[in-house]
Amino acid sequence: KHLSAGEIVQGLQYIDSLARHLSNVDENKVLENLADFRSNSGFWEMQFVQDSAINPNLSPVTFWKGICIECRLRFVAEAVLTMPATSAATEKSFSSYGNIHTKKRNRLSVKCAGMLTYVNHNLKLFSGTADKIKIVTNNDKSLNFFGYKANDELPGDSTDTSESTVTLGL
Repeated sequence: KHLSAGEIVQGLQYIDSLARHLSNVDENKVLENLADFRSNSGFWEMQFVQDSAINPNLSPVTFWKGICIECRLRFVAEAVLTMPATSAATEKSFSSYGNIHTKKRNRLSVKCAGMLTYVNHNLKLFSGTADKIKIVTNNDKSLNFFGYKANDELPGDSTDTSESTVTLGL
């Protein structure tokens, strides 16, 4: 209600952009839902839906997940409403960078330290599936992650043929 015309356009552009990046969303359906929402037509013209949207006892995420089940705009709303409102991810990134670029490793270039931070963060994401990660370097340098050296064969379930490959530009 309190946005300027420019802010509304920016918001609509952001919703469209986010819909394009969500894999389970048909962006055309999102735009149709958004047009219906803005004009109070279709699903949004029902008084029940309008009352539910402003019900103080119903969280916005619950509203979108529970009442707007058939609405494709729901996926965009859920993505926006569940975004972290803190800078914790940024702080965690700076902390990882600080652990890599230390006094003893102060000759690392900014680019190299950044790449190591990126690899470090992503390897932590894979740590639950460490036995399925194969580390490959483009100059056969020996690296040791999760107890394996570059290009080593990884043990694993012989029935499981899935494998992740991490290529490092070293």
